[in-house]
Amino acid sequence: VTITQKPVITFCNPGAASVTFHCEHDQSTHYFIFWYKQSQGGELFLITYSSGTGTADTEPAFNKSKFTMARPQIKKSSLEIKNLESSDTAVYFCASRRSLHCANYEAYFGQGTKLTVLDPSVPVTSPKNLKILKPSKEEIKKKKKATLVCVATGFYPDHITVSWKVNGQDQTKGVKTDDAAIKGNDKKYSITSRLRVRETEWFNPKKKFTCITSFYNGSAYMKNEVQINGELDVNSTGCGLTADAYMGSTKNVSTYYVIFLGKSVMYGLFVTVLAWKIKRNSGKHYN
Repeated sequence: VTITQKPVITFCNPGAASVTFHCEHDQSTHYFIFWYKQSQGGELFLITYSSGTGTADTEPAFNKSKFTMARPQIKKSSLEIKNLESSDTAVYFCASRRSLHCANYEAYFGQGTKLTVLDPSVPVTSPKNLKILKPSKEEIKKKKKATLVCVATGFYPDHITVSWKVNGQDQTKGVKTDDAAIKGNDKKYSITSRLRVRETEWFNPKKKFTCITSFYNGSAYMKNEVQINGELDVNSTGCGLTADAYMGSTKNVSTYYVIFLGKSVMYGLFVTVLAWKIKRNSGKHYN
């Protein structure tokens, strides 16, 4: 069963008249649709549910005049929230199920819609600083692994994702991003993401490690990225690229270039002399 929710992210100012989320699934036998609210790091609370087209029941803990569920079709539903306030900030999940109580029927959830009711005192701001911290030498020495840490700071609200690339290719293996951004005293957020690779990958100047952030500003996703290269390992005797090996390869390239340049000059002189002789002989024949 596939549950699709739209939008994925949204925010509004306090006092906004309303906001509406939409949900759709692909199973006509799933008669029940549920809407849940999950505040940051908290548990799920059932807001309202429907057992069929045109029906909806709201839980006592939620005001029916504020939370309105619609069920125009078996596979479709919407949730409208009115008179927005800061306490409405949460992730809202849509779920479907064949039965209300039967334990044999699994409930299927959508990806959620993240709603933020903005703080009027804090402007919407994309990340001000983005940097990659180099791996710890101690970790490399003891575990033969290298962890790069990407740090994004100074953004609001916390509608952001972080991803990695290595030499331009998407990297998901060895990646761990904070479950939630951390709010600072200035009400701005920060988040970290870690990429762990083998030491031989880090000790390779030809490796390019890129951290990318995607921040939603209310109308578009703003992307930003920072990149560092792997380093030389002056002590390696393994598979990593050592300083000597790297410098050796650089010297070889320089040597080949000098040889190529010398040959090019010699060839140019040969062509010039040959052209002069042909011209000279032609002149004699004419005379």
